[in-house]
Amino acid sequence: MLRIGEGAFIGSVSSLLFEGGVRGATAVALENVQLGVLDSQRLDAEFSSMSDQFRNLVVSLDRRLKEVTDRAVDIKLKKEMLEKYMKGKKRLIKQGNSDERMFTITEGEAYIVRKTESGYVPLANLFKGDFFGQVPFFDIGHEPFSASVFGSDDLKVSKMDTDSLQQEYQKLSPTFKNIIEHLATCISVTTMLACDYKKKTVKKRS
Repeated sequence: MLRIGEGAFIGSVSSLLFEGGVRGATAVALENVQLGVLDSQRLDAEFSSMSDQFRNLVVSLDRRLKEVTDRAVDIKLKKEMLEKYMKGKKRLIKQGNSDERMFTITEGEAYIVRKTESGYVPLANLFKGDFFGQVPFFDIGHEPFSASVFGSDDLKVSKMDTDSLQQEYQKLSPTFKNIIEHLATCISVTTMLACDYKKKTVKKRS
C-alpha cells in the first residue's frame, strides 16, 4: 500500500492505545531499519487527558485510514460498492466548497466520495462517533475541498467546536502531533492510490 521512511510511525492509534487491537496491514523492511519504541504509557496518559471531542477525532481519524485502505483494496480487486455510497443518499457537502464546519455523527451513516476524471471513487463509510468536515489543523485530502459527503436518511449530526479543537491540538506533545499528522498524510496518500487504481480500472475497460 505505502512506502514509509524515517520519521514515520508503524502501527495504528488503536493498536497503540487499546488492548486487543488487530493490525490491518503488514509492515515489511526493505533494508536495514532502526526502530524507536514509543512510550505507550505516556501516550495513553496524554490520550486520556484529552477532551471527549478530541479523543473521538483521533479515533475517527484512525478508522478513516482503515476505511480508505479497505476501499483502495476493493477498487484494486474490482469490488467497489459505489451504489451503496451514493444511490438515494443526500449530499451534505459538495466537493470543492469552502465549508469550514465540522460535525460528529450521532446517528446514521455518512459516505465520503471523490469525483475524478475517471468517475466517482468511494473513500470511506462513517458511523456514529466519526467526524466529517474541514479540520483546521491538517488536510487528509477529503472533504470539503477534495470530496463530497453523502448521508443516510437517518443521519443525525452535532456541530463540533473547531476553535477548542485547534487550541487543544496546539497543546499536544510533539510526538502525539507527529502521530496525528502522519495519520493525515497516510490517509491523503492512500486516497491518491485509490484514485489511481480507479483510473487504471477504467483504462482497462476502455
